[in-house]
Amino acid sequence: MALDALTDTAPALKQRKKHADAHAKIVNIEVDWLREKVLDVLKHRNIAINNSRREQSKVVIHKSQDSVLVTNSYYGLHGLDKKLETYLDYDEGFFVELGANDGVTQSNTLYFEKTRKWRGILVEPILHNFLKCKSNRSPDNSIVCAACVSFGYEEQYVELNYSNLMTTSIVLESDVGDPVAHAESGKVFLESDEDVVEIMAVAKTLNSILDNEHAPTVIDLLSLDVEGAEIEVLKGVDHNKYRFKYLLIESRNLKKIDRYLGSQGYEIVKKLSQHDYLFSDIAS
Repeated sequence: MALDALTDTAPALKQRKKHADAHAKIVNIEVDWLREKVLDVLKHRNIAINNSRREQSKVVIHKSQDSVLVTNSYYGLHGLDKKLETYLDYDEGFFVELGANDGVTQSNTLYFEKTRKWRGILVEPILHNFLKCKSNRSPDNSIVCAACVSFGYEEQYVELNYSNLMTTSIVLESDVGDPVAHAESGKVFLESDEDVVEIMAVAKTLNSILDNEHAPTVIDLLSLDVEGAEIEVLKGVDHNKYRFKYLLIESRNLKKIDRYLGSQGYEIVKKLSQHDYLFSDIAS
């Protein structure tokens, strides 16, 4: 009988070991990144000490690959942030960006933060990218480490295939037909010592994040790029409580996303790239 019990638990133990190994690999990545960050800070501290005050005022501490030189340029893939400015041509707006990554790479909101004095909420489920995002973006923003889910999602965590910019969910409603293959195709975005691994992220509805971070009830821009799980995220928002003037959504199923957003009072404005669509609040 004891042997039967051991036989029954063996697959579960193997699965736990698999998750533990994946987490260990991610933790090692994060530790390496933090070590590099500390060394980088110490390096630039010594530079500042050895320079005169006049020279210090000219020092730009953006030498490492994780510290990004901030200029009045655009950052979005396919010029998305530049295209957005046509519709959001004003200062001091409020954004929400999901799939924030390191806060700079392919960001649709950094330009508005740096040049138009916007602030907002950035959500990134991968811990080491979340830490980079906190380092790269203004402290005026709220930066959250979570994977956004629908109101109907009952688990505490979300299982993800980590592949940097092409990280996918294994369990959420998705427009990506084969999340594993999709993540594998994203290996080009990984470092040489990284590989696609399964990890767990804390599950939260976007609504709970907006509540916790005291977001305004009317938000200027929602930028949503979560590799196929866009509908899942949108089903975790009370659209009667929170409204978005504009929504920039990456989608591989326009009919599905258009139908859902139409039911919530939004309409499509324009296709901005092969998979990116701009929607607006009909009532605005």
